[in-house]
Amino acid sequence: GNICEPNEVGELKIQSDQYCTYILNCPEAPRETEIREAFKTVFNQPMVPGSSIKGAIRTAILLKMLYDDDNQFEQSLQKLKQSADEQGGRPRSPASIIEKSLAGNSANTDMFRSIHVSDTRGLDSKALEMGIAWTVTPDNNNRLVQKIERGSEYKIFVEQIKANQKLDFTIKID
Repeated sequence: GNICEPNEVGELKIQSDQYCTYILNCPEAPRETEIREAFKTVFNQPMVPGSSIKGAIRTAILLKMLYDDDNQFEQSLQKLKQSADEQGGRPRSPASIIEKSLAGNSANTDMFRSIHVSDTRGLDSKALEMGIAWTVTPDNNNRLVQKIERGSEYKIFVEQIKANQKLDFTIKID
């Protein structure tokens, strides 16, 4: 039979399994919402970039340093206050200020420069699912709530790797 058949409105009805490498169910029509794709290998397999893994490792180590050393915490806080004063309010990149304070100011002194993390190996597309990413904002009680402005929700749908997947990667320290 025909692969494409016009429906009653004149649109073509395409058998997606013949033209798609994978199919995910989305709670809303893909034409009506933004969908952010997962990172994939050149073979269209979902994966996690090594830079994302290294960023998570970096964040965990820096947070531990702040919690364990009151001196480091106070120095970072002072640098944030100084930056806020210089910029007339809120510092532009507070995370970067704290990171440079703890890990080093340049590529030559950054304590993480010797850590190299590979991308993960690709997974089967069956490891993907559709999820929702919301923008959140503080409410009047300073609690984080889903942002809704003028009746519009600030959300996008994302392809995400399902929980409990095994991801293989390497870490090399020079």
